[in-house]
Amino acid sequence: MSNSDVDLASLSLFLATPEQATESRRRTHKVWGNGMTEEEYISRDEECAQSLCGCDGKFKTWVLAPRDNPQTLDFKCSCETFQRTGVVHRLNTSTEVSSYGIASVFTPPQHRRKGYACHMMHLLHWILAPKSYLDPATFPEQWGAPPPSCSLYGGDAQFSALYSDVGDFYLSCGPKPNEDGWVIRGANSVVWDVDQIPEPSASETLPAGDWKWLIESDLHDLMLRDSLLLQSENNSTAPVSFTFLPFAGVEAFQRERQKIFWEKEIPPIEKWGIIHGSVNNVCPTTCFATWTFELKPSMPRTLVITRLRVDEGNEAQVRDLFRFVFQVAKTHKVMKIEVWDVPSSIKDTLTRMGGQAVKRDEHLPAFKWYGPEKHETIVWLHNEKFGWC
Repeated sequence: MSNSDVDLASLSLFLATPEQATESRRRTHKVWGNGMTEEEYISRDEECAQSLCGCDGKFKTWVLAPRDNPQTLDFKCSCETFQRTGVVHRLNTSTEVSSYGIASVFTPPQHRRKGYACHMMHLLHWILAPKSYLDPATFPEQWGAPPPSCSLYGGDAQFSALYSDVGDFYLSCGPKPNEDGWVIRGANSVVWDVDQIPEPSASETLPAGDWKWLIESDLHDLMLRDSLLLQSENNSTAPVSFTFLPFAGVEAFQRERQKIFWEKEIPPIEKWGIIHGSVNNVCPTTCFATWTFELKPSMPRTLVITRLRVDEGNEAQVRDLFRFVFQVAKTHKVMKIEVWDVPSSIKDTLTRMGGQAVKRDEHLPAFKWYGPEKHETIVWLHNEKFGWC
């Protein structure tokens, strides 16, 4: 069946029933469940719904299904959303806003190449965006009626974001046929091959002083204090800039998602970050990094920096911080270290330390702005791994 043979007006986007949410996870397990049984995979997502980043209804599953049979288990495709707090900076103001992360966009093989995924994403805008941006009276006639709204969810987004593994596909998935969808921005990383990092000499010791290892229980308060700073800091000269905030379980999601793999490590992983100073006194010159481990079978064992805050004028401190990162990577025999969206002011320092600046071809950050400003004029700040979902 070609796209032209599909009656898209007969379909709409619905909040998944519990049975549909489970069916969605059964489908995605076949592709993304590397190293997990189906039961483990489904259980992980159910636990996500109860975690800090998903609780109180922040985590939702959506299905594209016939309007006359919305609860069918033979829905066409599905996706997930996370309600989050973001911040928007304009030249003289900073505003806390509602925002959404989008994940797990999936169409089963029997329903592919019919335009279903693109149509689902067209409709998702009409769930998330405010009516001041998307007036229901302007909903495209050829798509039928707008999707049903969800009580206490959506209708308030300043922006939404996803992380594409299919190039710029989502650019074509706008809320109207003549409007762009999600725009890729800043798919930049610095990576190290850990085997190429020299072992420290016998006389070389790690920096002393005010450096402190971070354990998992430190990170909740650290992300809260960091988020308070991010709400007031505007390091961009752009008229509008934005970021997700890492508190409320957003940064922690990166570890929780991988826990089924890292909790089996010997020796156990106990160090989840490093800070110069105190968790209780985070300020603009505080230097810290937090991380997770990606240890799926058949994939390179990777330490990924989830959140990085540095005093960009203190090169020696930046170098010291990454010496700690290198030590942890070697202790746990990872093959690769990766950090996203490195500040340009320290990129040369990291490349002199053996890092390679690369443009990623997966997990491409893309955003949709629900406001009058053009996306070309908007800057995504702190486009780091903590935001991925």
